Amino acid sequence: MNQTTITEKRCSACKQTLSAENFVKQSSSKTGLSSECKSCKAARDRAYYIANHEKLKGQRVAFSLAHPGEISTKNRDYYNANKEEVAARKQARYLIDFEKSSVRNRAWYAANLGASTKRNHTRRVRISGNGVFQVSEKELSAIRSSPCTYCGAKGNTHIDHIIPVAKGGRHSIGNLQPLCKRCNLSKRDSFYIVFKIRAMKIRRDSATMGDECV
Repeated sequence: MNQTTITEKRCSACKQTLSAENFVKQSSSKTGLSSECKSCKAARDRAYYIANHEKLKGQRVAFSLAHPGEISTKNRDYYNANKEEVAARKQARYLIDFEKSSVRNRAWYAANLGASTKRNHTRRVRISGNGVFQVSEKELSAIRSSPCTYCGAKGNTHIDHIIPVAKGGRHSIGNLQPLCKRCNLSKRDSFYIVFKIRAMKIRRDSATMGDECV
């Protein structure tokens, strides 16, 4: 059979008839293509690797010891000859892994909102070395469900450190308060009293705008 006329082939593993592009080129085959489709071959290779991981690892180590520098040279030569292909594969893998990681992170954050907030606050305070005190999830939930300390707005409440972590504030229940998103972003790393005075001045200067919050 003329290899150039092959457009379809039946996989010996899954028994499906697929287009030629689904098979790996194999010069030793009469058809010029592997007997298994790419998916079946990849699955078989993965299963073999899992079952013989330690054996293969030992073989790689033994080969490296017997041929020092040869693997690095081959890898370097392959990379230099296929830079664009290698870069494309890396980019594709990065995008796939990034999307998977983003989905996992969003799902975890949605299911563990309190734990995420607590973890972030604890990390910031530990980095600053200000001291960390136990704050329960019940206490954090109570703060999140309270209206903004400054403007009284409800909903979308942030947990704010009255004395900022950046200025020595501790992560303790006595140093936490609810602020709405707008007030918290305006306060930044200021002391609450400084923020309050500044906010009152801004409100006086923009009273005609009718804003109830900073």
